[in-house]
This record gives sequence, C-alpha cells and structure tokens, in this order.
Amino acid sequence: MKKTNTASLKTHSAEPSPVSPKCLWAHFALWQRVKDALNALPIHFRSDTFIEGINATDIFTLNSALGATIENQVVETLNQMRSVWDSENRYQTYAFVRQPQSFPDLERSWFV
Repeated sequence: MKKTNTASLKTHSAEPSPVSPKCLWAHFALWQRVKDALNALPIHFRSDTFIEGINATDIFTLNSALGATIENQVVETLNQMRSVWDSENRYQTYAFVRQPQSFPDLERSWFV
C-alpha cells in the first residue's frame, strides 16, 4: 500500500474562505438580504416540472435540460421574493437574470 504524504494534501485541498463586502459599502444591507433570500429559497421554491416514465438510474440523461429548468425557476422564485431582498423598494430597477453558461473560446470564434 502506498503511503500518502499528508503535508501535500493540506496544501492542495485548502478550503476557500468566504469574502464579505465591507460594512460601509452602500449596498451592504441589500447583500445581506439577498443572502437571506437564498437561504429561504428552499421554502419558497416551487416547480411545475414533472418527470414520469424514466428510471432513476437514467435521470442523468436529463442533466442539461433539468439544470436549465432549475436555474430558470430559481431566478423566477428570487424575483417573486422581492419583498425579502428589497423590502423598501430601493432596487426596483434590479432583478435576477439567468445567464446560461457560455464558453469564451466558442464565443470568440464567432467574431474571428
């Protein structure tokens, strides 16, 4: 059995540490309320997506479609929860928008 060097594991698996904005930032209260909304999201989240007739072992074949659906519904739910993150209506021109993953190398090729 090969011996593992625990010192090298510590240097390669350091956990990222959260970075919070400064308390004096003009939008700090909004940042806190958005965090609260994200924590409350599971309570408010509803989905009209029903999947029938597929074996649980084959669910991975729906990864892209199911992931996109969940992303859209999370954004819609957060926007419906505006009273949680914008209770004073100070950010009426703001909304959550889904931005699908894009690959810069593919985007760049359209402009070459």
